[in-house]
Amino acid sequence: MRTFARKRLLLEVTDISQQEKLYRQLRTKDPEDPFAPWNMASTYAKANQKLPRHWPLLDEAAKLFDASVQNKRARIPLSEATLKDVKLRIALQRADILLRLSRPGEAVSTLQPLKNDFHIRHSYYLLGQSTGGRGR
Repeated sequence: MRTFARKRLLLEVTDISQQEKLYRQLRTKDPEDPFAPWNMASTYAKANQKLPRHWPLLDEAAKLFDASVQNKRARIPLSEATLKDVKLRIALQRADILLRLSRPGEAVSTLQPLKNDFHIRHSYYLLGQSTGGRGR
């Protein structure tokens, strides 16, 4: 099965164990692809399952995205602006999971430093949820 087909299946398959198998195959095939760990973390978040596995995947994705910007010959080259957007989206994912785990203080700590970069409504919603509607 080709890599693109595996990536697509990772997003479409609903069985977590099948997604994990596809994820392992993708990581073996292309360990520098930052989208694989990010998509797997998103899968866990969407299914609201295995949330502790979410953190290391997001950490790995962020590290690989950083490396992609620094490496001008990367297979998936990213601009600084794209990296900034991706990091905001990763922070939003972290805050969402923290709220699900009833840890609003940590969610605020994750989002507050990025408040000036918010450009989607969901960002403000999560910040409001994490502050109990006080909007800090």
